[in-house]
Amino acid sequence: MPTEYSTIQIPKTTKDKIEDFRRRHGYPSASQAVTALVERHDVAGDIKTSLIEELRKEITKEATGMIVMQLNNLLIDVSAKFDKPLSKLTVGEIIRGLREVETHRQSSP
Repeated sequence: MPTEYSTIQIPKTTKDKIEDFRRRHGYPSASQAVTALVERHDVAGDIKTSLIEELRKEITKEATGMIVMQLNNLLIDVSAKFDKPLSKLTVGEIIRGLREVETHRQSSP
């Protein structure tokens, strides 16, 4: 089933190229000419690049969220090792806590 897309604005030179292609190949509308161009892969590279960029953004967003969640969990585990808040710990204490948590995680199944 065909899908209807919103109207987009394009430069006049692009419109002229689409119209020329439409006339040369006998397509009844500009949208059919554009569809034919896409199917012929004349613009597939641009579409592919755009899709890859969008996918890259989504993956980065997901990965960042996972990293933040892992870091939060790590900090919670480290803070549980001490009787004072993380802000009151020395760098040495934090390092020791990180090592203990990591050792514990590696030894647990």
